[in-house]
Amino acid sequence: MTDTFYDLSLLALLMGIIATAILDLSVLGLKMMGASTTNWALVGRWVVFVSRGQFGAIANGNGNGTKVRFELVYGWLFHYIVGVIYSLLFLLICQGFSLPVSLGGALGFGILTVLAPWLILQPGLGLGLFAANTPKPAKTRLLNLTIHSIFGFSLFIAWKILTQLVEIL
Repeated sequence: MTDTFYDLSLLALLMGIIATAILDLSVLGLKMMGASTTNWALVGRWVVFVSRGQFGAIANGNGNGTKVRFELVYGWLFHYIVGVIYSLLFLLICQGFSLPVSLGGALGFGILTVLAPWLILQPGLGLGLFAANTPKPAKTRLLNLTIHSIFGFSLFIAWKILTQLVEIL
């Protein structure tokens, strides 16, 4: 796949940015069709509270009304950083198990990443494990699975674009 960890990291960085951007464009389409999407300002607020050691501040309602300066920026940065980390993890798994990067593998990995919001982010935002405290948990879970499937697909597309570019250059 790549010769060095530096090459792998650079590939993951670019893949993560591209895949997350493709995902965001897709989510914009879902939002235009009426789907409820992630509030990145609230996620940014959660990130700030967690960084201060206040893990339950939003979930228990203490941080919901407390705006944090640049929370939207923090939320979006967190979103893209997670996309890059997922990309690196995906590439490391492929390399570590000598697996080719494939559409099926990327989709499976994307679907697997839905566990992070279900088990960490959503409970941290007061939405409960597996979105149990949302108004329509089954609909939220389906939307989460759809979005993370799109991310997996986007990972594969980003990998294809970047590997084709490397061959051209």
